[in-house]
Amino acid sequence: MFVTNTDLRYVDFAGADLSNTNFCGANLTDIYWDKNTKWENILGLETAINIPETLKQQLGLE
Repeated sequence: MFVTNTDLRYVDFAGADLSNTNFCGANLTDIYWDKNTKWENILGLETAINIPETLKQQLGLE
């Protein structure tokens, strides 16, 4: 899935399978996710905007 350069502010990703999604340039301000959200093999977070700090920690980006 490609969500490049997309405004995803306030999107609820709870329980979503985001595996292999490309977030290049996407705005992730105030997104919501839960323990069931799947983040395997995601791409483009290095250029995504406003990645929540807790998500960065969860994904080991910091």
